[in-house]
Amino acid sequence: MLSFNLLKVVMKKQLIFLFFFACLPGFSQNTSLQGVLLDAVSNEPAGNVPVWVKDRDLRTSSEADGSFYLENVPAGDLVLVIEPPATRAIEFPVNVVLYRANDVGTVYLAPPSNGFVNRGDLLLIEEQAVDEDSELGDYNVSSLMTSSNDVYVSNAAYNFSAVRFRLRGYENRYSDVYINGVNFNDPEKGNFSYGLIGGLNDATRSKDVVNFYQPSSYSFGQIGGATNIRTGAADFAPGGRTSLVYTNRSYKLRALATVSTGLMNNGWAVTGALGYRWADEGFIEGTFYNSLGYFLSVEKVFDTRHRLSLTVLGSPAQRAQQSPNLQETCDLLDDNYYNSYWGWQDGKKRNSRVITSFEPSAVLSHRFQLSRDTRLTTGLGFKYSLYGGTRLNWYDSADPRPDYYRYLPSYQTVPEMKEDYTARWTGKQAGLIQVDWDRLYRLNALNKLEGNGNASYMVEERHNDQLVYSLSSVLNTNLNKEIALTAGVEASITRGMHYKTVSDLLGGDYFLDIDQFAQRDLSGDFDFRQNDMNRPNREAVKGDRFGYDYDVHVHSANAWLQNTHRYRRWDLYYGFKTGYTSFFRYGNMRNGRAPGNSCGKGQVHTFVTQSSKLGLTYKLSGQHLFSGNVSYSTLPPLASKAYRSINIKDDAVNGLTAERVFSADLSYDLSTPVFRGRLSVFHTNFYDQTNTTYYYSNYEGGNTFVNYSLSGINKMYRGIEMGLEARLNAMITLSFAGTLAEYIYTNRPEGTESFENGLSEDYTETVYLKNFHVGGTPQTAGTFGVHGFYDYWFFDLNVNGFDRIYPDVSPSRRTERAIDFLADTPEEKAEMVRQIAYQERFDGGVTVDVSIGKSLRLNRKYTLNINCQFNNILNNTRIRSNGFEQSRFDYVSNNVNKFPSKYYYAQGFNFFLMAGLRF
Repeated sequence: MLSFNLLKVVMKKQLIFLFFFACLPGFSQNTSLQGVLLDAVSNEPAGNVPVWVKDRDLRTSSEADGSFYLENVPAGDLVLVIEPPATRAIEFPVNVVLYRANDVGTVYLAPPSNGFVNRGDLLLIEEQAVDEDSELGDYNVSSLMTSSNDVYVSNAAYNFSAVRFRLRGYENRYSDVYINGVNFNDPEKGNFSYGLIGGLNDATRSKDVVNFYQPSSYSFGQIGGATNIRTGAADFAPGGRTSLVYTNRSYKLRALATVSTGLMNNGWAVTGALGYRWADEGFIEGTFYNSLGYFLSVEKVFDTRHRLSLTVLGSPAQRAQQSPNLQETCDLLDDNYYNSYWGWQDGKKRNSRVITSFEPSAVLSHRFQLSRDTRLTTGLGFKYSLYGGTRLNWYDSADPRPDYYRYLPSYQTVPEMKEDYTARWTGKQAGLIQVDWDRLYRLNALNKLEGNGNASYMVEERHNDQLVYSLSSVLNTNLNKEIALTAGVEASITRGMHYKTVSDLLGGDYFLDIDQFAQRDLSGDFDFRQNDMNRPNREAVKGDRFGYDYDVHVHSANAWLQNTHRYRRWDLYYGFKTGYTSFFRYGNMRNGRAPGNSCGKGQVHTFVTQSSKLGLTYKLSGQHLFSGNVSYSTLPPLASKAYRSINIKDDAVNGLTAERVFSADLSYDLSTPVFRGRLSVFHTNFYDQTNTTYYYSNYEGGNTFVNYSLSGINKMYRGIEMGLEARLNAMITLSFAGTLAEYIYTNRPEGTESFENGLSEDYTETVYLKNFHVGGTPQTAGTFGVHGFYDYWFFDLNVNGFDRIYPDVSPSRRTERAIDFLADTPEEKAEMVRQIAYQERFDGGVTVDVSIGKSLRLNRKYTLNINCQFNNILNNTRIRSNGFEQSRFDYVSNNVNKFPSKYYYAQGFNFFLMAGLRF
């Protein structure tokens, strides 16, 4: 009996014990995260500040006493995001322990070291410099998208943007831009179109930025880095932002408004934004600007595992362009900002070069949380790009451009004529220095009176439209506490549509669709002069396609993976990628200069590429890090640069092959309570690049347009870069960033000249480019800044310097044929060699940036931000040339300088006045 009673007591205690442990998770499963936010200056509680966990559906706002509390937080390494009013979001890692109230303690909200107002509010992308048909062939504003917490990158991105600075000299095709995980780089040209997000600063401010080839959670990356613009509505804090900017740049006014519901109790979130930019006339005379950007994101969070978001955005715009100028015209008019593209018509200024663009886009993204440590993100992207640029065209008539070289004093050989033209230019006669629209209408009217309805002058529009479908899927998983695996696949189908249309006949009845140069040089051949033999001698009227019409189809896919290892002293990452790309040209016209090689589907070019990367970091301590990165990639050639005369025929450049890129860097990172910075050396080699330029020539093929293609181009980019910040106290921070680099050609590539009038066979020759500098960006730059903050006032002063800016070299000048043609004796040849060995170099410059502003909390809900920013370039600085320096010879007069470079000058003084309200 005793043993039985003892057994009952033991069983009863065991059942109570088991019941207690069974219920324990129920009592403690509410794993939480909490803390207190205080103002770093006043030490007062910071209330109504959005707080959330990155990549999780967990968000709240701090209470009036500064406290915040998040419940049902998953365990593990997470990133806590805090977004104080008027500053950039603060992100820092936290380790959450299961079934515990995890307290991060007191978080002091201090202003960012480079000023209190986010400079993203002030950045104005100068779209005059990023036209798709630009002869430069590359955008120079990638730095605006690569700003990050890296001291050097963030300072260079903002302070050097006025001079088209490119990080490490890389073209934008070597940087990837994603929207909600879907790649939006142009498959034909390789770069990202910044017009897509124009005027949508607030809606696109949330970004994941990876510098250079560092590992990321959404992309394999490139040597120029990667940026993912997060547009999911659930990632926006509830409330809104409005701002108004007045400036003196390409537009005068910018108004932005963004409103978000945040994640509501029913699992839905909606964010909308509008941005309007306008100028009746910008800083450059004869230009205007009109753009309305829109953004809408809708997201549904179904449960802790599934969320689906849809984002639609676009920014239709119309703007007039600025002309590059000869130094001669700038000196004659005493005006570095002369614009030859406009003229008077009916008492109004009319610009001949007007860009109309619209890129409606959409992204559908699904996030699937398979487990606590594994997430699958899949996205579908769509973009329909409509881009057109107008310009003057003429038939059997004098050149209507006012700055045509024959209309300049330097061309005149008779002293009296030279004096007359000089007087007319210095006198600023409108009929001479601007487009004479009335004269063009009169000449067309005279043609009609004589029974000829063919317009001598007209305005054409060159279209570069594009339809893109994209797919991306990325798997992120933590294999264990130290190792994370990221793998992904991407695919895209692209159709680029390139053609010309008649925009304005200027009073004429039609425009004859033939090649006037071919008709002039070979008038007896009827078929030879036809732009489209299927519709010979077609009389094109307004809206008709003429001249050329072809499509470029690009299909691509890739798969990649990367592993990241994180240990106490060492971090290691490595990754591999393989890709497939094919493209072909489909001609919609049968050109008379290439009747068998211009219409229908052309040759399909296929490339299989591979990339690999490796990085290692040694952590001497939490304040001193040493790291190295190395990568080797093969990249498909860009379809936009793969053809010799793509408007005319389906001929690829000689030796078309995949490009090879090797890159390596070594860095030292410093992070102490006072100092923060990075010192790096980098080296990158490019092999087997291709490029095509377009210009007018009067050499052997007659007076006609020429496509000059280069293949097998090798380049070397190397240099040192440094960024350092010193926080003297809570109010004063000093900063420095600078680079000393060298970007040069390292071989003698092969050049092929192709004449559009078809009178001469394509000519291939060696181009002597070795040791010439690659142009387009400063190769020396530095900035020093003082940043102050007190009682939510901020002040920034930066002095920036830059030097060693080169225009890109002209390949046709660096050939034996050019020397032989222009020189007969050994002495003359030696002089020619001396001339062509010289590369023009722009003068360096100094800019001063001053910013002052105030953030004023009106009440718990509303915060007012006011900012004034001024920038002044202390000397007249040429920032880039139109294409190539001294790009053509005059083979008739043997004058090497007949076609000197045309330049753009950086704007001397500009300002931004901004007022914003956050609620």
